[in-house]
Amino acid sequence: MRTKAKRSEYKNRDHFLSDLELMRSNTLIFNGPQHPITLKAQELEQMANTAINGKLGEILNLETLV
Repeated sequence: MRTKAKRSEYKNRDHFLSDLELMRSNTLIFNGPQHPITLKAQELEQMANTAINGKLGEILNLETLV
């Protein structure tokens, strides 16, 4: 995800959130629901959703430009 972000490969929020969800899902599968990595991935996903929802109007405008 870091590389994709640095290369500006995320053209919309759905693509970014899909990768974030995949990461969280993989931590759950491979580490279990109470593992610190899984808990941190869940927290990160919630933070991203909150941040995106807080700036949704601006993000929608930017997505139309891409």
